[in-house]
Amino acid sequence: MFKVEAEHLKAGGVVVRPYEQLVADVKAKASAKARIAMDLSKVSYAVFQAAEEAAAAGPRGRKRNAADAVVPAAGGSKAVVDLVSPIVAAKAIKNGAELEGMRQAHLRDAVAICDFLQWLEAKIASGATLTEVEVDLELTGRRKQQPGFIEPSFPTIAGANGNGAIIHYRAQEGSCKTVDAKTLLLIDSGGQYDCGTTDITRTMHFGSPSEHQRRCYTRVLQGHIALSQAVFPDGTPGTAIDISVCLHSLAVFPEGTPGTAIDTLARLPLWRDGLNYRHGTGHGVGAALNVHEGPQSISTRYWITTPLQVGMICSNEPGYYEDGGFGIRVENLLVIKEADTEFRFGGATFMAFEDLTLVPIQTKMISAALLTASEEQWLDGYHKLVWERVSPLLADKPDVLAWLKRNTAPLKEQALSFFATSVLRGLDDVVFTPRVLEAAGVAGLPAGKQMLINSVRGEVLTLANSASLGPASLQPIGLTQQQQQPLRFNAVVNRSTLSTPGDTVAVELDLFVASTMMLGSPTFAVQLRLGPYIQ
Repeated sequence: MFKVEAEHLKAGGVVVRPYEQLVADVKAKASAKARIAMDLSKVSYAVFQAAEEAAAAGPRGRKRNAADAVVPAAGGSKAVVDLVSPIVAAKAIKNGAELEGMRQAHLRDAVAICDFLQWLEAKIASGATLTEVEVDLELTGRRKQQPGFIEPSFPTIAGANGNGAIIHYRAQEGSCKTVDAKTLLLIDSGGQYDCGTTDITRTMHFGSPSEHQRRCYTRVLQGHIALSQAVFPDGTPGTAIDISVCLHSLAVFPEGTPGTAIDTLARLPLWRDGLNYRHGTGHGVGAALNVHEGPQSISTRYWITTPLQVGMICSNEPGYYEDGGFGIRVENLLVIKEADTEFRFGGATFMAFEDLTLVPIQTKMISAALLTASEEQWLDGYHKLVWERVSPLLADKPDVLAWLKRNTAPLKEQALSFFATSVLRGLDDVVFTPRVLEAAGVAGLPAGKQMLINSVRGEVLTLANSASLGPASLQPIGLTQQQQQPLRFNAVVNRSTLSTPGDTVAVELDLFVASTMMLGSPTFAVQLRLGPYIQ
């Protein structure tokens, strides 16, 4: 124990004894016929046995008769009272100062992680390859720059592709995987600050994720959103929750509901596709204490019936894992608060969750067509909150601030940018320049294939093909005029079919994108038209 904590406890009348003295002190108390409170679901059997044997022996060490023999059952104990420690609840239910400290810790952590993610995306986009260990060291190094940082709250999990499917993976030099533009990377990490504890997982791809990966990711995200949106009322046992309510993302639950009752929320979107995960959905988190803390749990562990209460902090971390393939997890920390509901049936108190974690969720991984309007609204609202809370702390980091702005834009805006990137990736002889890349901040394309895409809303250009450029490489797929949303993009291309090989021209691309699009799918029309010659 730190000296300052020991002094604080001493001032409150609490004496801190050496841990090695525990058994001896227990025996002394039991011999003196004291009744000792122990949580028998947690305490070591050796400690319980020491108390029972000392109580049986009596104060002078004289052995009692057979009627006084040790009875292991709590009800027949001579020295032990089975009691949950009041310290557990005191830690689990945070007071105002602890909650403020946790919010501050998550703001500092957000600055570090956004700084890291901006660096990581740019590094991979430049063609670099990193090891999982290097990813870990770089992230920890940025956390160390934050005020009040003490240490990681647990060893960082940086799992590339198949390693991401190992739940508690730890990268080691010599055996770890590498990270490049083809990698699906899961990073689960956290920090211990002088004011609070963080735990966050983000899963990201630095190139083109497969449709299967994006579908799985979207199902995980939908489970994450469903739990985040939950509102739960006082007095109803969790087992009484109507499953049909769970199908709507905005479930209603009572205060006093155990976490087992709402674990289903995070799994239903995965179950619809025949998917699942083999870990709990949420655990308690301490305030500048243990990153895994009880007694509450959001999981399938039906024997944990601790009610969720205002002031508790839980993780929200559904996932999906394919052995040897990839792992996906999206994790935020949530604090339970009183909900502002229009009604309070029977005078019940209703509760809801508030996000503490403030880091963007990668939209490239989302199949937008699978999201409901409510889920898209949640995502846009979350990103708006991230921008509002974190951007003022990045004034001295313009590159990171620009990255945050792009990655917290509404989903449809980010989707259009991703579509444009996908279109130009399909033209295999597009030429890009580092200057243009820097201006755009576009990342994730193969080395030497990166470019600026500046979209300007305007009139639809006259559709035309130039003989020197050849026909468009992508064709429209069943879009009506009402579905088409015109955008004008400026780009620079190089084609060997020009009069002089290697000549560069400016062209304009017209993109017609369905308003209900699925990212990465070619549901758009593209045409090229010659523009002014560029030296």
